[in-house]
Amino acid sequence: MNQKDPTPLPENAETVETEEEEERRFLDELDKDLLEADDPNCVWIPHDVVEEQMRRELAELDVLIKTGHK
Repeated sequence: MNQKDPTPLPENAETVETEEEEERRFLDELDKDLLEADDPNCVWIPHDVVEEQMRRELAELDVLIKTGHK
């Protein structure tokens, strides 16, 4: 996947964002992500691969739950 996680803010950071600022930030991020998706070098993961990976991860979690692992 070609996504980057945003840098988390410190837990004590106070952020007050107006609706206009939030909208602008959202649209800026959307523009950036659309450019990334349109890049011919962007790597896409087929849906069936994602589904299979999720099935395996859920099966592993089921085992952990059934064995009482914490």
